[in-house]
Amino acid sequence: DLKQIPPEVFTGFAQSSRSVLWVGIRDQTNIRIDKNTYAQPQTVAVFTAPTPTELTEIIISQSDEVIKTLRTQERAERLRRIRKSTYANHGLDKKFGFTLTMPSAYKTLKENETTSWFQREIQKGHINLLVTTTPYDEDIVVDQNLEKIIAQHDSIGKAFIPGRLPNSHLITEKAYEPYIYSTTFGKKPALEIRGTWEVQGDFMAGPFLQYIINDKPNNRNILLEGFVFAPSIAKRDYVFEIETVLRSLQESR
Repeated sequence: DLKQIPPEVFTGFAQSSRSVLWVGIRDQTNIRIDKNTYAQPQTVAVFTAPTPTELTEIIISQSDEVIKTLRTQERAERLRRIRKSTYANHGLDKKFGFTLTMPSAYKTLKENETTSWFQREIQKGHINLLVTTTPYDEDIVVDQNLEKIIAQHDSIGKAFIPGRLPNSHLITEKAYEPYIYSTTFGKKPALEIRGTWEVQGDFMAGPFLQYIINDKPNNRNILLEGFVFAPSIAKRDYVFEIETVLRSLQESR
């Protein structure tokens, strides 16, 4: 959570935060990212400008890059904590040729030769991770064909993720189109897809995060997905856990 602190009280314990955003009116325009200024590990983003209007302009122009930097810092810290106790029996290395670093609280819920589904129980629901591969499809990973992306998401849900009631299964929520962003995993281009899932034939829904990695050298698309079911409680931190785990992918062959 973002907390605003007046500069005069930004001392002592307040300076130990991992992520700091420093904004102020100064004679010179300045945009920079500093590391470990007051504590370690720490990222400090600094914005200064002579007028409020100029300050607003530079914040807007650089916000995406600063957010990306701060998220990377937070993921690194979350991953450091996860590594203290990991789930090692996921079998991803043998099946897919890559691994993920996930907390030991996850268990294998369901798997076959091409797909693995992991789940972690939480107080009022569960967090889920799905790993699979599909034949290389340029329409999806290059052209970003949303219709095909949604159809693929729904077909995997129908084949592998049943709901609580007979003939129910996970699908993409029809009321809201997912958002698609371009990203990378190592040197491989990928898509980041954020949206809402629901269960056809039941009253269940929640957020999902999906990565589709362009693995053309191996004639496949790698699909990593996480989704949360946690009615009536905030899900932001759970989605960030999913992001951290999926972003931990390391190829082993």
